[in-house]
Amino acid sequence: TLLTELVEERLGGTVWENIQKIYREDPSYLASFAPCVFRAYEKGDSVASKILEHNADCLAELISCASRQCDCGDYVVASGSILKNGVGFSQLVQTKLPEKLILDVPKYPPVYGACVMCCHLCSIDPQPLKENFLFYYESYE
Repeated sequence: TLLTELVEERLGGTVWENIQKIYREDPSYLASFAPCVFRAYEKGDSVASKILEHNADCLAELISCASRQCDCGDYVVASGSILKNGVGFSQLVQTKLPEKLILDVPKYPPVYGACVMCCHLCSIDPQPLKENFLFYYESYE
């Protein structure tokens, strides 16, 4: 499939030539191949589509289970690059959640929300924070 081609391009050789490296590296190495899955999915690759469907099912089940176990309301805030940058992945997960659950993937990092909440709790105007946060945050990434 196209997915194989993209993975092998990223590896600089065949999967079989790199199998020891794939298993030797830490999980973040495997996660670094996620963009290959999304690119293949965008081009209609059926294997990539099955991978994303399966993972969306799993994530939706985790969210649903947590929702049943904890009385946290129906609004779910999630973060992570796969939800934020994966083409349509958060929408795919949303379609697999019970209707009452709403998935929100904020465009700002979680620390931003914590800073705004801190301002509110301390009765500080959060506007200066809002105006400057991303400029300074991105310079430290």
